[in-house]
Amino acid sequence: MKLSIDGKITKSKKLPIRLAPHESIEIDLPFALPESCRMGTYLTVTMQKDGFEEGMYQLELPVAVKKHILEPPLDLISENEKEIIIAGEDFQYRFSKLYGSITGMVRDGKELLVDRVRLTVHRAPTDNDRAVKSFWNLYGDTVMAENLNRLFTKVYECAVHGNTVTVKGALSGISRTPFLRFETEYAFYRGGEVRVTLNGKVKEEMESFLPRLGFEFTLKKPNDGFTYFGCGKQESYCDMHYHTKAGIYESTAAEEYIPYPMPQEHGNHWHCKWLKMNSGLEFFTDDFFEFSVSEYTSYMLEQAKHTDELEKNGFTNVRIDYKNSGIGSASCGPGLIEQYRLDEKEIHFSFFIH
Repeated sequence: MKLSIDGKITKSKKLPIRLAPHESIEIDLPFALPESCRMGTYLTVTMQKDGFEEGMYQLELPVAVKKHILEPPLDLISENEKEIIIAGEDFQYRFSKLYGSITGMVRDGKELLVDRVRLTVHRAPTDNDRAVKSFWNLYGDTVMAENLNRLFTKVYECAVHGNTVTVKGALSGISRTPFLRFETEYAFYRGGEVRVTLNGKVKEEMESFLPRLGFEFTLKKPNDGFTYFGCGKQESYCDMHYHTKAGIYESTAAEEYIPYPMPQEHGNHWHCKWLKMNSGLEFFTDDFFEFSVSEYTSYMLEQAKHTDELEKNGFTNVRIDYKNSGIGSASCGPGLIEQYRLDEKEIHFSFFIH
């Protein structure tokens, strides 16, 4: 067994145990726990035979996780009719009043974004989404769909209050009433940090649950590398993560791609607290988020029916998600069970950008 604190293994111990099938045994934890940590303290228990790992289980231990301490609020905010400019010593953010989102992030004189930051719900349907995707997306004349793959953002209000930009808006598919009414707050701090807070209400009469909900960032650097704390190194979802361990991992956008015969959703990481891109952007939270990094957008993945039809967009596509619905088994089994659906009607989500 191994004790890891904030992704680093601090202690380990081997225990020779002999148990018959269906027998159990209680073992006192042989390690002293810290008073607090920054991202999480975990106990990983493995069963090994002849040097091979035959089984594994990981427990998150009851150790207090410190909250992030914010720097003083930033007061260098100016605005005109269409745009809000937030500037610091070595950074600048541009914020569009029309779209209600960040449109530019400059660090050390270099622009990191290709496009504006978007609040989205679309994912490239998996094989197991074949029964539910007709309720999500517009295909031909699917009259029952919410048209989530034809998404529009309506901004009702965008205002500056001190160091905070507040946006009131709604998301809807084309020719549909809004399925999400939201308020986002972007609070800016002197060190360049941004605290993003999303509060939303999902309409009651939806025919299905949401595939996912989160923010999309399109970064200029192609195939960007990154380091993260969360479940890895393989992809993981809320209903498919027991094969992974919480820890610190490194990867690239190219390494995250999984060549399913038909391109689809892939590369998600569940139960994460921190993501740092090599190009400069860093994301973290006091709670948890899910994320994915890909050389493809979800729309590119959905449109390609075979792997040879995929074309990279030349950027790195990052999602920071409140939640991503589970994968399920509906291609040849029952639909996704309720506990793994993103079907909350009240949404509360917060994370930091640095």
